Amino acid sequence: MADEVTRGAPLMLHQALHGYADGHRQLAASIALGPQDEKTMLVLSDLSGSGASIGEGGYLTGYPLAESGVYALARTWAAPEMPRPGCVWTHTILIDFADLATLASLLGLASHFRRPNPTSIGNYEEPLIIENDPITPRLSDDSRLWGRCLLSTLYGKPRSPVVSIGPVKIDVDTVLLAIWAQQWPRLRRTFRFCTLAAADRSTEGNPFDLQILPSVDRSVRARFPNVIDAEATPTPKSPWLDEATDDLNTPDHTGLRGFLRRVGGDMKKGREGFRPLCDLHRLSKTFSTRPEAIGEAVELLRTEFGSMQARTAHGLVADAGLKQAGKLDDAALDFVIERLDLVHDGTLSGNADSLGRAIWNRDPGRLIPLLDTGGPRRMIAERALGLLPMNELTEGLRRFLPLAPYALAHRPEIVGEPVFWSTDAAIFDDAFADDAFTTISRSPQLQLPALAAMLRARRDDFSMRATREFGANQILLAVAQEIFGDGESRRGLEQWIGAAVSDLPAIAQLLGGGTAFPRSLLVLIAHEIAPDALPSADGADPWLIAVRNAIGPVSKDSLLFLNAYLLSRALGSRSLNPAELVQLTFDSIHRAVAGSFLPERAWHVLEHRLPSFWFWLDWDRCLRIRTAVVRLFVNRDLAPEIFTRITKNDALFKTLARSAGDTNRGRNFLKRVKRTMKSEMGSGYHSRIQMIDSALNK
Repeated sequence: MADEVTRGAPLMLHQALHGYADGHRQLAASIALGPQDEKTMLVLSDLSGSGASIGEGGYLTGYPLAESGVYALARTWAAPEMPRPGCVWTHTILIDFADLATLASLLGLASHFRRPNPTSIGNYEEPLIIENDPITPRLSDDSRLWGRCLLSTLYGKPRSPVVSIGPVKIDVDTVLLAIWAQQWPRLRRTFRFCTLAAADRSTEGNPFDLQILPSVDRSVRARFPNVIDAEATPTPKSPWLDEATDDLNTPDHTGLRGFLRRVGGDMKKGREGFRPLCDLHRLSKTFSTRPEAIGEAVELLRTEFGSMQARTAHGLVADAGLKQAGKLDDAALDFVIERLDLVHDGTLSGNADSLGRAIWNRDPGRLIPLLDTGGPRRMIAERALGLLPMNELTEGLRRFLPLAPYALAHRPEIVGEPVFWSTDAAIFDDAFADDAFTTISRSPQLQLPALAAMLRARRDDFSMRATREFGANQILLAVAQEIFGDGESRRGLEQWIGAAVSDLPAIAQLLGGGTAFPRSLLVLIAHEIAPDALPSADGADPWLIAVRNAIGPVSKDSLLFLNAYLLSRALGSRSLNPAELVQLTFDSIHRAVAGSFLPERAWHVLEHRLPSFWFWLDWDRCLRIRTAVVRLFVNRDLAPEIFTRITKNDALFKTLARSAGDTNRGRNFLKRVKRTMKSEMGSGYHSRIQMIDSALNK
C-alpha cells in the first residue's frame, strides 16, 4: 500500500547546490529565494559540526524556509577533493509547502539527490521533474524497534528537541524519512531533522526536532544542551505507539495515516498533537459499536486541544456523536450540540430528528438556547418541537414550563392542552397571553380546544377576554364540553357563564339552535341572567328549545331552581311559549311548594311574578302559584289543549278549573278547554270534563 496517497502527476521541484568556491557558498539554483532563507540554507548546507565523519552516502537535513514557502530537503556529502579540509557538497531539493501534501512518497525524493562534480554544476540551475510514484519503506526489525523509540520520544516529549545515537547496521535515512512521511502535511513542513549532527543545528527560535548523533562520544553529546536523549527515555507499552510503529512499515493499513492527513490540517499544535490524534483514531474505530468511546473522544479533545483548534477532529467526533445522540452522556451530547456547524450536511439532515429527540428526553429546557440561535441548532430544536407527539410535548412542559412560549410559536395546537395554561407558569405574563390569544384568533379551529384547555387549567381569569375575542357561543360550547367531560359542573364555571351572558342575543341564538346542552349548563345560565333577559327568536322561546333538548343529571335543588326560573319566565311577558313552559314546570314546583322543599333561591326567582292577597292568604304559596298560572292562561288566552295537560294530578286540575271559573273570562276559557277535551274523547278526559262542568255550574 502506498504511503498516504496514490500515484500522482509528475512534479516540478526547484533545487540548489552548495559547495566550496573560495569558501562555502551557493553554486547554483533553479530559483532565487528570499535573503533570510538563502542565509539559512547557506548555514545548514555546511558541515553539521566539526569532526563529523560523513559516510559515503552522506546525510540528510530537512527544514522549512518559511519566507519562501518551501521545505528544504538536503543531502550532504564529504568533498575531500576540495583543497580545504571539511568541505562538503550539499544538494537541496526545494518542495513547495502545497506539494508536500501531494507527494505520493517522501521516500522517493531521496533517489533524486545527485553528488555533483565540477562539470555538472550547471545541471542544478534547472528544476527537477520527478515521477510522483508511491514507495513503501522496507524496515528491518531493528529499524522498527529504533523507529518505535524515536516515535515514543518525539511524541511523548513533544516540547523538547530529541537526539539519538545513530545505530549501526540500520538505514537511518529511511527510518527518519518514514517518520517524516507519516506526519500530516502541516506538521511535515515544520519538522526539522538531521541524520548526522556533530553539533546542535538549532538556531534561536528554530530548534531541530530530531538530530542523530554520529557516536557515543561524550564530547559530541555535550554539544546538545536541553535535549531529550531517545535511548535514555523509557519506551512505554501503548496502543497509540503500537499503531504508529506499525504504520511506519505498512503505511495506512489501519487507516491511521489517512486519518492524520484528514484531521491534522487545521491543527496549530505540532508534535504535541500526534499522540492524541493517534488515540482519537483508535477511539474512532469503535464509535459505531461503543457509544461511550465518543464521550472518551470528547474528553480527549477537551484536554488536549481545547475548543479553538483541531476543528476537523471536533467535526469528526461531532459527526459520530450525532449518529449516536440517544446513547451519549450529557457532556458528549453538549459537545455535539455546540459543534453542529462542523458536521456534514448529510449526517445532520439524516440525524436531526434523533438529536432533537435526545435533547428533549434529556432536558426539554436545553432547546431554549438552541431556539434563540440560528443555523443548524435552531433547525434541530424546531424539528424536535414540530415532530414530538403532543402527549410528550405536554409532559415536557410540565417538566419545564418556560418552554411554553416556544411551544406556542412552533406548535400552536399546544393551546389545546391544559398544561399550557397552567397558573404555575411564571412566564405566563401579559405579553405571552397576548401572543397566545393572537395565535388562537388566527386559527378559528383552535378556539374550542383552547377554551377547553383554559377551563381544565382553571384559568377563569381569562373568561372576559376569551368572550370578547371568541364570542359567547364558543364559551358556552366549551363549558358544555367541560361539563360533559366531568359529568357535572364545577365551581368557577359561573365566571365563564357570567362573561358569556354579556352577549344576550348570541346566547339566545345558541340556546335556540337545538343543540343538546348539559342541563347543568342551563342552571348556570339561569343563575346569571333574569328570566326575561333572553329575547325570543324565529317564533320560539330559546329556553323552551334548550330545556327540551337538555341532557344530563343535576341535583334535585338545581332542577327545582331551573323549573322555578322557567315558570317565572312563562309568567312574564318575554316568552313566546309560556303555556309550554308552564306545562313543563308547574307540577314539580307546586309539589315542592306543597311539600315545603322548594329552595328559597328558587322561590325568590318566582315570587315576584305571583299575585299577592290579603295577609291571611298571602302565606299560601300554592294558592299564589295556581292563581298566577290560571290568570296567565285566561288573560292571555293560551292554548286550551295545553291547559288540559297542565298537571297529571286530577285533584290539582280540579282546583285550577274552579279557580278559572271565578270570572266570566275564566268560564269562557274553560268552555274552550271542554270543547278541546271532547274533540279528544279517546284521550281519557271524561273525569276532567266533569270537573270543568262543576266549575262552570257552581
